[in-house]
Amino acid sequence: IAQRVGHSPLTLGATSKIIQQRIANVQGQAYAVDLGAQYRIPLSFSGGPRSVVAGHHLTLGAGIRNIGTDLKLGSEAFPLPRSLHIGAAYQGLINQVFEISFSEAHSEPQISLGTEYWFLGVFGLRGGYLHSNKSPDSNTIAGFNFKPGVTAGFGFRVMNIFGLDYAFVPFGDLGYAQRLTMNYKF
Repeated sequence: IAQRVGHSPLTLGATSKIIQQRIANVQGQAYAVDLGAQYRIPLSFSGGPRSVVAGHHLTLGAGIRNIGTDLKLGSEAFPLPRSLHIGAAYQGLINQVFEISFSEAHSEPQISLGTEYWFLGVFGLRGGYLHSNKSPDSNTIAGFNFKPGVTAGFGFRVMNIFGLDYAFVPFGDLGYAQRLTMNYKF
């Protein structure tokens, strides 16, 4: 859920989630929330061959992820990887995103870059790359290595009210994790 603060360019948001993991006969579940803020800066100047046209904007954002319970797998409990994310996004014909994130488990930041393109505002394609300076042995989530690499996905929007998004991201020795998200704006 997200809400713009009055008529300002500031938006605050929160997400609740259920995290499930299954390995062979063992499965576990955790509950968490994410909190964030965005500040949108409209760009509407013109002139010259490289002018920025009206409707394009820059968004600055920050958020904290995975405030919640431990993930319990059998008799073991793993803390969720709480992390701080700071980023900037330029929205134009092709959207560009830059993010730097910090995690409690990692002393060095992870950097991600991405782009997306929406066809007629209904179907979007996304691609990106996640870079980390950490060795594979030190990037762990619930005991499994997380490695950097290529990310990709797509999304559908219906009247800009309902959305369905799919993505795959690197997940160490297990290959890629698949994420499916549904959203509804009200």
